[in-house]
Amino acid sequence: MAMNALHAEHMRQANAEFDDDNARITPVMTGEDGVPMPIACGRGCNFCCSMEVAVTASEAINIKQYVETTLKSSLEKIKTRVRHARRAIGDKNEIERKLAGIMCPLLGPEGNCSVYPVRPLGCRAWVSTDPDLCREDAENPLANVQIAQSTTLLGFRENMHQRIIAMEQKNGATIGFFELVRALHVAWQTPNFEARWYEGEPILESARYTPTQASVEQQLSRKAGVRNNQNNGA
Repeated sequence: MAMNALHAEHMRQANAEFDDDNARITPVMTGEDGVPMPIACGRGCNFCCSMEVAVTASEAINIKQYVETTLKSSLEKIKTRVRHARRAIGDKNEIERKLAGIMCPLLGPEGNCSVYPVRPLGCRAWVSTDPDLCREDAENPLANVQIAQSTTLLGFRENMHQRIIAMEQKNGATIGFFELVRALHVAWQTPNFEARWYEGEPILESARYTPTQASVEQQLSRKAGVRNNQNNGA
């Protein structure tokens, strides 16, 4: 289907543009007191991978198609992990998921993101300057840990999401945000998923992202620690 090729190219451009924007800023955030706060994220650090991730349908499809092509040899294992994660999640909110120790089913055997090149924009924008705080947030989600975030990257994410949704709306597809695991589960359980979504069928309604009050309060707590990235002048 020609629409698939158009969709794939649009998502490739969106991810590339986000990464280009990210490359033009230094890997340091600056606190209100002006003290530099280096970003501490690294390969295998996955405490944040217990969080809910809101994605557009295009992002979910991009990940689905990446797994089905680039990770074809691992396709059935990943689909099984998604199915098991969906069953474990049930109706749990983000805090309940953390308390249950449910991690992203897209993590590989060594704890690395298996879909890193096409990871959601929300994951691309989520950075931290203190892995110990990330660990505490993952292991004790009721503590309302404040993790400083980059308003620069969050702005990039919002801009890219708006453009993706505008593209989806222009082509008559169902728009909105969906929870990643639920969306992938629906996508792999539904025959002719892409074609039906492209035709405007509300096939992802059961996966629609609706943050609970507890999750909203935790997000507000995190935003209290937001700091801007320094620009490197590029």
